[in-house]
Amino acid sequence: MELNEIINLYFKYLKSANLDKLLALFSENAMVHSPIYGEMDVTAFYTQLFKDTEKSIIKIINIYEICDVLSAAAYFNYKWKKTDGTTSSFDCVDIFNFDKFMKIEELRIIYNK
Repeated sequence: MELNEIINLYFKYLKSANLDKLLALFSENAMVHSPIYGEMDVTAFYTQLFKDTEKSIIKIINIYEICDVLSAAAYFNYKWKKTDGTTSSFDCVDIFNFDKFMKIEELRIIYNK
C-alpha cells in the first residue's frame, strides 16, 4: 500500500472514530506528539481523543510524500466538536513517519490555534 493510501485510510478511520481500524495502521510501539495531549502511545491518545470528540469534520488540502524516505505530511482543516459542546476549527499538519512494514511509527501533530 502507498503512503498516500494509508494516510487517506487514517483520516477515514479518524472521522468515523473507528479505533480498531485506526490502530491497525500503527506499529506496536507507535507514539503520537500532540499540542493538546502531549506525547502519548497511540492507543492511549486515540482512546482519549475519541472520548473527548462528538464529531470531526476533516478536509484534506494536500498530502506531501518525501521521496526515498518513509515519511509524509498531510495538510488539512479540522473542525472539532467536543463532547462538552465546544467547537473549534483550525488548519493542521500531521507528519507521519513509517516503519519498514508501512506502519505508522510516529505521528507529530502541528497547528497554530
